[in-house]
This record gives sequence, structure tokens and C-alpha cells, in this order.
Amino acid sequence: MKARWDRRQAPEEVRGRNRDTTTADLREALARLQRAEAVPTITALAVEVGVTPALIHNRYPDVAKEVRRLSGREPGASEDSLKAALKREQETARDLRAENLDLRKQLQAMASVNEALRQEVRILHATGHAKVVSFVPGAPTR
Repeated sequence: MKARWDRRQAPEEVRGRNRDTTTADLREALARLQRAEAVPTITALAVEVGVTPALIHNRYPDVAKEVRRLSGREPGASEDSLKAALKREQETARDLRAENLDLRKQLQAMASVNEALRQEVRILHATGHAKVVSFVPGAPTR
């Protein structure tokens, strides 16, 4: 197991300076973090290898970019996902507005039919109580 980085020690004391070895160690540690099914972070990677997170950010930007991509924090990724979500919501809103307009038209038509039926019920109710007499020519009156 590799020595862990301790804030009290300079990173050079923990490991020697060799870019190729460090790059290989970073890639191996990243693969281990992925196999562990953990969301990789730059800090976890730095602890695993025994370097500082700043070293990864400043000297190994390609590794930092890979970690961000794997963790879903790639620059612009959230903006792209937000734009896609906004577009989906706009389409949903457009569909709902169209449905709302259709339902309002149906409601208006039903209200018109409902009012005609209310009129008819009022007339039938009034004739049932003999307040209104229907007039049919030639028919005997009561």
C-alpha cells in the first residue's frame, strides 16, 4: 500500500518526483476508485496516490478533467443538461397550453349545451305545475 499524504509533510517527502510514475499511479488509482463503484473525486484520488489535490489540478489537468467527467462535474456538462431540461420543459409547457386551449373550447361548448338544457328543464318544470298552459290550436282547454 502506498503512503498516504500527510499535510504536515511535504509531498516530496512522501514520494519522489517523476511525472511518468505519478501519471501512471494516478491512472491506476482512478481505475481502482471506479472498480470500487465510488464516485471518484480529485481529493479521493490525491489521497489514494499520496499527492496533494492541488498537484492534480495544476500539473495533471488531463487527469482532473477525466475525474470531473466520471463524476458528472465536467465544465459545461451541467449547462448542457440544464439547457436540455429547459427545452424539455418548454415543450411540455407548449403541449399543456395546447391541451388547456382545447379543454377550454370543450368547456365552452358544454356550458352552452348545459344552458340550453337548463332552459328546457325550467320550461318542463313550469308546465308540470300547470303555471304554463300549452296552446295547441284546436285542442280542448281545461
